[in-house]
Amino acid sequence: IITDGDLRRMLEEKESIKDISAINIMSKNPITVESNVLVYDAMLLMKKHNINQLIVMDKDFYVGMVHVHEIIKEGIV
Repeated sequence: IITDGDLRRMLEEKESIKDISAINIMSKNPITVESNVLVYDAMLLMKKHNINQLIVMDKDFYVGMVHVHEIIKEGIV
């Protein structure tokens, strides 16, 4: 996954993105959450790691993303 943070860090370090590949800036081991985890717990995990989004997995399969703004918009926390 390539996050906005990955892009910001890359842009701060490089003058040109012409020769940059995704593999050079992606998060190789992103933080994930299982689909059965409570939203509150997902929010705590985001807070702990100072991130805004989590990849949602069902065992070894990607099922979506959860973003802190969506949680707040829904009034969950």
